[in-house]
Amino acid sequence: MQSILDFISGIIGVNLSDPHALPFAAPLVFASFFAFLIGLVALIWLERERVRDEQKALDNRQPTKNR
Repeated sequence: MQSILDFISGIIGVNLSDPHALPFAAPLVFASFFAFLIGLVALIWLERERVRDEQKALDNRQPTKNR
């Protein structure tokens, strides 16, 4: 966990390990940002699965006979 904090601290320029360096709401902002990213990744993954399932269903469909 410390290496993650160090990496993010280097990016944003704030020592995330020091609670006095952060305002009170900063952890809430970071949590909402990461929740947004996780949700976005989940939605993209679910959409790809849906498209893959639809393609598989089309590939497995029986050809109809022409009369």
